[in-house]
Amino acid sequence: MSEQDDLISVEIEEGLHVYLLPHLKWRHVSAIKWEILVEKEKAGVDLPAGEIIGLLQEGYILYGIARWDLPKPLTRESVQTEILGRTDRAAIVAEKCDELYSEQVLLPLVRMAATSSPATSTNGSTSATTGSSAEPRKRSRRSSTSITPTAAIEMTSESPDGGSNS
Repeated sequence: MSEQDDLISVEIEEGLHVYLLPHLKWRHVSAIKWEILVEKEKAGVDLPAGEIIGLLQEGYILYGIARWDLPKPLTRESVQTEILGRTDRAAIVAEKCDELYSEQVLLPLVRMAATSSPATSTNGSTSATTGSSAEPRKRSRRSSTSITPTAAIEMTSESPDGGSNS
């Protein structure tokens, strides 16, 4: 029994089907992982979760489709045009691909991320240190303006009702 016999049918439109591999080949799993790492490197920052999911699903679709009923030969370019280029079709295929391939691709990525930044102990101070002792702050100098009376100051006395009397 060949892998072609185990293909999973997904209807993308009335009477049109794509047929997915039950499992991705190792080289395709690896290619998807590297694509994510390359995109992260190009961005220079961690990618938002939505972009990672999009890259995963795009890879699933590109590598997971083994056959289809469309009146075009199955090529990378035709998959990009006929499936990835059509949001309605891509969403249908991506949903099934997630079911089939996410454990195979995503779990190793999560494990890889978990081991790339090992947990550290926080037994002691978690305050930032500069590595040098802090110098005492200098007192600011007094203002150079002089204090001079500007006008006569009138004293007020408090009235019996609590207000001031001027």
